[in-house]
Amino acid sequence: MVLITKGNFAILAGLQISFGDIFMLLAAISFSVYAVVQKIPKGMTHVEYLFLMIFVGLVALLPFYLTDMFLGNSLSVNLTTLFYILYLGIFSSFVAFYLWNRSIGIIGSMQTGVAYYLLPVFVFLIDYIAFRTKLNNLIVSSFLLIFGGVIIIHFTRHEKRTN
Repeated sequence: MVLITKGNFAILAGLQISFGDIFMLLAAISFSVYAVVQKIPKGMTHVEYLFLMIFVGLVALLPFYLTDMFLGNSLSVNLTTLFYILYLGIFSSFVAFYLWNRSIGIIGSMQTGVAYYLLPVFVFLIDYIAFRTKLNNLIVSSFLLIFGGVIIIHFTRHEKRTN
């Protein structure tokens, strides 16, 4: 919140929230719940569980895809869209969720969930590399708050580790 409001919380009072903002907030909340409560069923490997999640996700998205097709919206596949689909399908979905689930198996859901809070740090690093964004006091103070929270969680949360 400090980073988004640039340290001025009065900005929140004049904030105009769109449907997309609410949708992203719900997505973040649902992912945080997923990260904390997720348990891989006994007797199922991480890869099997990942494929089960992919199957459930595809089934859940199928009605939306079919509705889009019925309304006449079609996807024009060219080299650029194919690249994006492969990137999102392989790295942002398959590899990321495999590593996420594996981390949960090794260090537990609470410790793995802490990685979620580091997203602004990684986004800044990508922004710095791609666009040479300057580091300023606001970013440094935000990162200190993030790292402080991660350290507090790391040293105060203890859960049984399962392999």
